[in-house]
Amino acid sequence: MENRLQELTEKIYREGVEKGNEEANRIIDQATDEARQLTQQAEQDARAILEKARKEASDMRRSIQAELKLSYEQAVSTLKQEIAQLISDSIVDKASQQTINDKNFFNTFLLKLAGSWSETQDLRLSIPENDEQGIEAYLAKNASEILKKGLRVEKVAGIKTGFQLGPADGSYKVSFTDTEFENFLKELLRPRVAKLLFEN
Repeated sequence: MENRLQELTEKIYREGVEKGNEEANRIIDQATDEARQLTQQAEQDARAILEKARKEASDMRRSIQAELKLSYEQAVSTLKQEIAQLISDSIVDKASQQTINDKNFFNTFLLKLAGSWSETQDLRLSIPENDEQGIEAYLAKNASEILKKGLRVEKVAGIKTGFQLGPADGSYKVSFTDTEFENFLKELLRPRVAKLLFEN
């Protein structure tokens, strides 16, 4: 009986060890599967993070390149405008001073303009207070008919050279002063100078 008890004890022990080994193997297999799944998930997450970082870096690179290109184009455009402005200003400054200072041209221009406008309305002519161009004397000598039709001449402190002409009622006036003449010529020339300089 003692043998039997010994056998029974050994059998229970073996079965317990086998069950323990089976349970240990099952736990190890389960842990191995979970570790493999966690590793796969971590690798997938790492790939996703890396791909997202690459995409963000690529997007940022494209954005920076676009900003740099835009800044470059704006800088070139501004530089071209400034060059065209400097050249046209240089040309206009000389030409406008020559034209404004050419009393014969300027007075003839005024006479023709006032003559054509005086046909339909009374006019007011504003000239520089100091009248260095001799506009008043020129009109008295060469435009007596226009003066008789109602051309009023007044001297204005704000005009340095040139004149302003408009209806006597003051509803509007057209300015032919040195500043307006220069601005007109600059606006007229600037696009043409830019075209000559920068178009292929």
